[in-house]
Amino acid sequence: MNSSDNDRLGAFPVRGPITYLKLTVSEAREALEGSHRPITTWFHQTGRAEAASAAWQGLIPSCWVGGDGCCVFGDHSRESSSPFRGDWILEIRSRALPEQQKAWWVAPEQIVGAWIDDVFYTPDELRALGRPLLSPSGTCACELAEVVAEQVALWRTAVAATP
Repeated sequence: MNSSDNDRLGAFPVRGPITYLKLTVSEAREALEGSHRPITTWFHQTGRAEAASAAWQGLIPSCWVGGDGCCVFGDHSRESSSPFRGDWILEIRSRALPEQQKAWWVAPEQIVGAWIDDVFYTPDELRALGRPLLSPSGTCACELAEVVAEQVALWRTAVAATP
């Protein structure tokens, strides 16, 4: 991916959430090079420590750290993201699918900030709340492990560029 493709970092192509489609490694790579949705604002519900970490490191799927989720989920409306007051809602600006399966991962630069009730925190304010939490293994056990490793490497590059 060249520098003109930075806004596609972590984005699923129009074809859909490739981690949930039955694709070969070459089909997944081909899909990633295809068309992508336009940049949009969307929201992700999380906790305080995770919101702070996201300002440092962005968001990754849980499968990168041993979980079973292969994407980052979200909503196009802050209000519908959380029926509970007191939840942290990250505001993200990136290319995202219209369904709940929004992106493969989110670069730190795509985090606009976070809401807690009606209070907004900028990325700098979030970073002041805590340190990075994520330390992915670099791969997973799925059929796309080779492509996942490439995406983890892209994510690490994006994190290294964060102030």
